[in-house]
Amino acid sequence: MEGTLDVAALQSALRSLVNRHETLRARYRTSADGRLTMEFTPASEVSLSTVDLGGSDHVNRDQLLQSALKEEGNRPIALDCGPLCRAVLYRMGERKNVLQLTVHHVACDGWSMGILFRDFSALYNAEAAGAAVQLPDLPITFSDYARWQRERLGGPEGERLIAYWKNQLTGSAFVLELPTDRPRPPQQTFFGDTREYSMSSSSAAAMRQFCVKEKVTPFMVWLACLFAVLARYTSQSSILIGAPIAARTQIETEELVGFFTNTIVFRGNLEGDPSFQELVGRIRQSAFDAYAHQDLPLELLIGKLVPERDPSRQALFQVMFAFQNAPVYELDLHGLQTFVRRVNSDTSKVDFSIDLTPTDVGAAAAIEYNTDLFDPGTIDRLWGHLEAFLLGAIASPGKKIATIPLLTSPELHRLVVEWNETAQEYPREATVASLVEAQVERTPDAIAVTDRDQQLTYSELNKRANQLARKLRDHGAGPDQLIGLCAERSVAMVVTLLAIAKSGAAYLPLDPLLPVERLGFMAQDSGLRVLLTEPSLRTRFASYDGETILLDDRSWRESPSDNLALVASSEDLAYVIYTSGSTGKPKGGQIPNRALTNFLWSMRAWLEMSEHDRLLAVTTISFDIAGL
Repeated sequence: MEGTLDVAALQSALRSLVNRHETLRARYRTSADGRLTMEFTPASEVSLSTVDLGGSDHVNRDQLLQSALKEEGNRPIALDCGPLCRAVLYRMGERKNVLQLTVHHVACDGWSMGILFRDFSALYNAEAAGAAVQLPDLPITFSDYARWQRERLGGPEGERLIAYWKNQLTGSAFVLELPTDRPRPPQQTFFGDTREYSMSSSSAAAMRQFCVKEKVTPFMVWLACLFAVLARYTSQSSILIGAPIAARTQIETEELVGFFTNTIVFRGNLEGDPSFQELVGRIRQSAFDAYAHQDLPLELLIGKLVPERDPSRQALFQVMFAFQNAPVYELDLHGLQTFVRRVNSDTSKVDFSIDLTPTDVGAAAAIEYNTDLFDPGTIDRLWGHLEAFLLGAIASPGKKIATIPLLTSPELHRLVVEWNETAQEYPREATVASLVEAQVERTPDAIAVTDRDQQLTYSELNKRANQLARKLRDHGAGPDQLIGLCAERSVAMVVTLLAIAKSGAAYLPLDPLLPVERLGFMAQDSGLRVLLTEPSLRTRFASYDGETILLDDRSWRESPSDNLALVASSEDLAYVIYTSGSTGKPKGGQIPNRALTNFLWSMRAWLEMSEHDRLLAVTTISFDIAGL
């Protein structure tokens, strides 16, 4: 409040306000027989506290104010003692003051805030001017309404309402399996924060045109969008969302301050992947039906439908959506310029709730979310997905909801363009054989492979592979020729793999643990040039009639050990690997040298490998990663 403030008038207006609306001075106590009773305290018990911040410098003053506002807003209110309404005046300077009004939700709802502002303005202005207060008498009290509601719900009307909602919601999933950033605590927590967003005027205009054409309200369209997005998040086709409603169905209640608000549970039926137009039509009909049965308090409904509560989450629904179209009033205090702000409570009553308020230029949204479950970025993406889906839906309402775009433009660019910009330079013309020979030149005495008590340096590995490669060349090995290898993991197996590469041929891995029939099929189907195996495994290839070389044959160790001229190119085969055959006949996939080199180079970069690193061979050679 900026201007000349009459503190005495402010104090008097506050007491008159509390005296006029009994819920502000109520307290709730349990009687001896266990019944909850509502009592009223004198208005004089509601006082105006004053905090002087005027002596601080400008920066510290604002910081102190924000801290004090949050602390005061989070300070508990004892329902059995009261008062349910507190006021604090922060003196910021001679002509600047901040008034904080904290009211327990049990005594006040969103509609009531407009009444409070209007009545408080009239009371202050009258007190400041020394004039009589001109406020009409209230037709009823909140107590009158409470008695009427209790009597009505205790009879046939209550039974009718319960029967309707049971029929509507029985069979629904009362749990929404949202993807969260952290595991859900076993006991529901209420730590929260709020993110604020805005909807552009062009989007709001497109929304209004759609609403006129389809004869629906913006609330129905937004609710349909939220159902559709949550269905995409969870893969659930039946979703429950809570939506607060003013519940002032009698004209006598329109001027009362109190908690009249009820929460309607909307069930989103997304069976059959409807079009957006069809989904909005379903929401429209369910909304009309729900409004006609809105008088059953949520607490009674939960008691009937969810006798056993899950302590980790809100019963029935975990997401709320509110479309704020209640009358909005500003404080109009004589001699003062006022600005009304809401202090966030750092709490969240459900997993997340969305408040949407129409504005002159579009719409303002606030998403209150549980910080134990979600990160701020996740909530930002949620709003982006909602707005993207809304624009796509009203542009093409005949589309199935599963095909309407969900990603925002930046997300789509990141997914399609940025995350696919994976091109990296690598030696495209190199083969594994040439890469190993280059490593031998750099580190001939470094350990290349070890197995239990056996090990070979790069120089030793290269020499043995050269000797075996010459023997393979003598047997016709060359580019695109296939050599089968069936061996246990050992130093000899690594020597053999490198020898096959140096010969220019490709290898076919034959896992010794595979059934004999599958081994025989692969050997026959692939057209092996030569089979390399161990003596103990030779009997597993009784049906193979091609040439076989046993790995314990040391005759090749007499061959020259210097490097051969490499004859295989990067386009020639490195190996062939067979599919499982689960979808039919097993097929051999042909992997060229360039693909293997690309894989090795990318893995080295991804693992950030150095000369000090070691890799453990944990798979059989029948698995693609064995090439590493």
